[in-house]
Amino acid sequence: MTASKPEVLPCPFCGSDPLERAIEPHTHSGPLKALGIPDHPGSHVIECGCGAGMIAEAKDAVRAMWNRRETYTYQQARIAEQEADQRRLEFMIAKEAHIGWNREGEYCGVFISDGEDGHECLSGWGSFHEDPRSAIDAALAQQGKEGET
Repeated sequence: MTASKPEVLPCPFCGSDPLERAIEPHTHSGPLKALGIPDHPGSHVIECGCGAGMIAEAKDAVRAMWNRRETYTYQQARIAEQEADQRRLEFMIAKEAHIGWNREGEYCGVFISDGEDGHECLSGWGSFHEDPRSAIDAALAQQGKEGET
């Protein structure tokens, strides 16, 4: 048995389930009428606690607008980032590598001991990385280039 697609998808920004409500037709009075705001013919709203929302005259229309998006959601982005971190960790363990920083702590690289008293830079000598993730990604890319030759 396959699960059916919900009528309203989770929020594309935070992943929460949004609220759906109808706004009944109404006439404006007082200051709104004085400002020339027209009477409201009625509408349907989908809104999320994070601030995302949409409004349309018909329920089907607002659902169609809300659900029309890329399928790459917040949860998928988090999963992809976790998988990338896992690949980075596995690489560092397999190579017995470590992150080395310059004296000022501004730039880093990925290094392994060469067995003597030196180190080999896997992320590329002369390339500077502001964070460990980018240094490890550079080392992974460098390994990929070496594997091609």
